[in-house]
Amino acid sequence: MNMNKILICIILFSLSEITNGISQSELDLPESFSEKADRMGIEFYYPIETRIKRKKNYQDDFLQYDLVLKSKNNFEIRYFLYPNDDPKYTEIHPNIEITRTIASIATNDETENIRMNPLSDKEALERFNADWGVYADFVPKESFSRFKIGRIVSVYREDRGFLNCIILYKKDNLDRFMGMPMKFVDTIREEKS
Repeated sequence: MNMNKILICIILFSLSEITNGISQSELDLPESFSEKADRMGIEFYYPIETRIKRKKNYQDDFLQYDLVLKSKNNFEIRYFLYPNDDPKYTEIHPNIEITRTIASIATNDETENIRMNPLSDKEALERFNADWGVYADFVPKESFSRFKIGRIVSVYREDRGFLNCIILYKKDNLDRFMGMPMKFVDTIREEKS
């Protein structure tokens, strides 16, 4: 009888650990990233089964990132946000930006294909609460990433802005999380005064 109680306690503890997921404080998100995400009204999803950490002060010769997360050897996620209310980004056009980004980071090997999958207006709205969206699957340049497979999820909402999420990984199958790592929420959180 006692053994059953111990087993039940272990199972309940394990389940609570899995369902609690990863909190923002555990990830130690940079304040500038959280502030931009709040201004844009974006909610992020992080895989709860996998330990992930923030790469601090990450830079490369390709792009400027607002946040880079990594999971030991499984995947890496790089975010960059373009809020509508920032004058630096008023001239950003999502379809041009995704093309420019892919051209910078995808391999130049002509035998490798880049698969662009535009979302219908309905699909962009249902999945991301966005006006526009596209997935781009590609093979990264070796100088860009040690991972062999990449996916960019780009979404835009007219009243909020544009964001890119680059997911770099090993296996040729993405978890459900990887297909929808973020979405625009219906209402933007008010800034604390």
